[in-house]
Amino acid sequence: GGTDDDLKLCSHTMMLPTWGQLEGRMIVTAYEHGLDNVTEEAVTVVVYAVEKHLKDILESVISRRKAYRLRDGHFKYAFGSNVNPQPYLKNSVVAYNNLTECPPTCLAPPPGQNLASHPPPDDAEQQAALLLACSGDTAPASLPPVNMYDLFEALQIHREVIPAHTIYALNIERIILKLWHPNHEELQQDKIHRQRLAAKEGLFIY
Repeated sequence: GGTDDDLKLCSHTMMLPTWGQLEGRMIVTAYEHGLDNVTEEAVTVVVYAVEKHLKDILESVISRRKAYRLRDGHFKYAFGSNVNPQPYLKNSVVAYNNLTECPPTCLAPPPGQNLASHPPPDDAEQQAALLLACSGDTAPASLPPVNMYDLFEALQIHREVIPAHTIYALNIERIILKLWHPNHEELQQDKIHRQRLAAKEGLFIY
């Protein structure tokens, strides 16, 4: 029983593989390609790569449902924050135009620290309070949980999250199959078919 559980794929267990399971899969793959061993560093890299890949997929889904802000023109953050400019407040536009996401470049950074580091906590808290005060008072409508339709739409728009065409096409096909549901006639026909099969084996199904 334990061996069968170890051989199950993520699609069956609905969980990410453990470090040991991933190492076992990599050893088998390495052996099939003529390699003798797999280093711990290689397994660690694959673990981080899987986490990064899943984060990219989740980000593509959430960015389609919630508003967000950009840092440096590409880094998405502050998903779902209800901080929208209030057009009737003069300070609102000024607060958003003067939004500082990094400390001033004129300040000399400490040794080993990048210029694009986060602002001091006090400044960040003051900035967040000002933006909240200048935002609208209408709370956004609550969204339903993420479903397969959200994932299907996100993967169609952000195809770069799965760059391999074969893997992309296979997963899109799986999503479409998950979205399909039999109607009442098909369910009734399936029930009749199961009853006929059971009757041949001498069983009864109600």
